[in-house]
Amino acid sequence: MIQVRGVTKHYGELAAVERASLEVAEGSLCVLIGPSGCGKSTLLRLINRLVEAEEGEILIDGRDNRLSRPEELRRSIGYSIQSVGLFPHLTVFENIATVPRLLRWGERRIAERVEELLAMIGLEGRYRSKFPAELSGGEAQRVGVARALAADPPLLLMDEPFGSVDPLNRVRLQSEFLLIQKRLAKTVLFVTHDVDEAVRLGDSIAVMRAGRILQAAPPAELIRSPSGPFVTDFLGSEYGLKLLGRCPVSQLMVRGGPADPLRPRVSAEVSLKEALSLMIARGAERLTVEEGGGKPIGSIGLAEVLRALKEPS
Repeated sequence: MIQVRGVTKHYGELAAVERASLEVAEGSLCVLIGPSGCGKSTLLRLINRLVEAEEGEILIDGRDNRLSRPEELRRSIGYSIQSVGLFPHLTVFENIATVPRLLRWGERRIAERVEELLAMIGLEGRYRSKFPAELSGGEAQRVGVARALAADPPLLLMDEPFGSVDPLNRVRLQSEFLLIQKRLAKTVLFVTHDVDEAVRLGDSIAVMRAGRILQAAPPAELIRSPSGPFVTDFLGSEYGLKLLGRCPVSQLMVRGGPADPLRPRVSAEVSLKEALSLMIARGAERLTVEEGGGKPIGSIGLAEVLRALKEPS
């Protein structure tokens, strides 16, 4: 668990973070979102003590982060940034092995951990001996995430880790990361300026402005009970539609019933947002829902989608 209590940090006369308070539950992913320069990245750096707070306290699993030496603290926290920050003179294997070697793991244990992570991110085999300059942007981002996970830290700080990736690969990386998070259940504080990414990934979303955290809540609560007009305006008029991306068709489909051969078909695993998009594109009020093997198992229509909009999950 992360607890940020009344933390302030100034750069000259500018308050980069001002009396910020936030709690991130153990095993959950909290997304920090807000305009550029609102203090999101500074808050991450305050947590791992790349910069020092002037006021307030930051507790990690109940322990004040100032009680640990900065270098020891950072080795216990995974940190992934937009520019990736891979060491250009080290191979992919060596980059991922960096923190375990600092922690003096045995070489056999390091090798097993690196191979496990390379398989997890889909870059096993020949990638282990490549250098960062030989990787695509998306591949480098995946290696950056693997390096953050290398020492199996309970806490991950991620500063726009997919920000420099093209939209198609960005969605794929988000999906891969969600699968990793589902498996590992890390405590994650994730910075983005992209509302779609925040909705897709976050168990909770914290909205920042001018160094302050205005509201931190589950995604649906931000539309039900926004703390003020800035939260509503920043999230945008389509925020309700974005929430449909969190809900799979299988959650609200009508099971059974005759399969209409004229209806368009959709997988039970896609989101309500994708299903609604297909309805609009095909001019259909209802879709046949099928499972993996193509067997019809029910249907989804506008009525169910509208119910989800009225009662977002």
